[in-house]
Amino acid sequence: VCPGDNILFTIESTGVGLSYQWQKDGVPIPGEINPNLPLNNIDASYAGTYSCIVSSSCGGPLTSNGAVLTLLPQTIINTQPANQTGCEGNNINFTLAATGSNLNYQWKKGGIPMSDGGRISGVNTNNLLITGVISTDVAAYKCTVSGDCGDETSIPVVLTVNQNILITGQPVSTSVCPDDTISFGVTATGTSLTYQWQKNGAPMLPETNSSLIIEPVTLADAGIYQCVVTGACPTRYSTAAVLTVNEPLAITSNPLAEKEKCVGEDVTYAVSATGTGLSYQWRKDGTDMADGGNISGTSLTTLIITGLVSGDEGIYTCIVSGSCGSTGSLPSKLVVDETPVITTQPSDKTVCKGGNTSFSINATGPNLNYQWQKAGIDMPGETNT
Repeated sequence: VCPGDNILFTIESTGVGLSYQWQKDGVPIPGEINPNLPLNNIDASYAGTYSCIVSSSCGGPLTSNGAVLTLLPQTIINTQPANQTGCEGNNINFTLAATGSNLNYQWKKGGIPMSDGGRISGVNTNNLLITGVISTDVAAYKCTVSGDCGDETSIPVVLTVNQNILITGQPVSTSVCPDDTISFGVTATGTSLTYQWQKNGAPMLPETNSSLIIEPVTLADAGIYQCVVTGACPTRYSTAAVLTVNEPLAITSNPLAEKEKCVGEDVTYAVSATGTGLSYQWRKDGTDMADGGNISGTSLTTLIITGLVSGDEGIYTCIVSGSCGSTGSLPSKLVVDETPVITTQPSDKTVCKGGNTSFSINATGPNLNYQWQKAGIDMPGETNT
């Protein structure tokens, strides 16, 4: 029987002047002198062997066979299941402990009995296992325990499934110039997310937002940037983004302000600069030059013009371009002088001793100077035509 049950032991006998005495475990039970022995609201103290002594006016006493009263345990849940929290893909157990006789278990989800299959097992045991939990597993669970002495249902417990961290937007490598503004960003889904930016593997404080803004950028900001995303589920790392800070453009050496050359000579112009990704373009009188003929190096640091002609005169500059802009060199003026040409030569003279004579010469060219010679020796003061 179960605790709290009522039972009735009965004995049937024949004879004259019968009397009865019930006993438990061989000890008379006071007042129990009827053929029926009712036992009500049974508890553990009632367990034992019951028999009845029957006496009559014609003999006895006779003792009946013993009837054993066994008290089965009440169905009781001793340890209730607990709420569980896991990340997508985790395995989750709900467990309870119960005592009783001939126990059976039935787990329910949202009040509906569950069945084993797929990711679910143990629905008819004290341990319910859900493997690889997903969002649809979120619900209230409880277990009904049935036994010979009643049923008991556990308290409802809740399964919470946290979303795994998924980085959906990654930071991107970029190149910038000093004084620029740069922003790295990361987007992610998950539960209770926090962010921590790193530079070259070291945390940046207090950079704990989903975006990182550097303003203004300096050369020292160059490095590898990454965001660590943490939450209720395992930590995830963004891809590494490389920040390249280009060297600013600066001309360190300009061509001479003016050069004067003669027709047929060669001239060289040079410029020096620092910076990232430099390129060069020489200009004459504001117009881009191209290699060809007597000109070379129009896209290099050094411009060479061979065999100058008068048409090469002009203003020369070099435009230097880089990753951080462009700038022009100081202008340089090129003057190309014509080569002197004697247009009238002196002629031979024959004179008498003591007579006078003169020699003359005509020439063209810029800034002409004259010096007469006799037999290859300069004649002092004779510097006219």
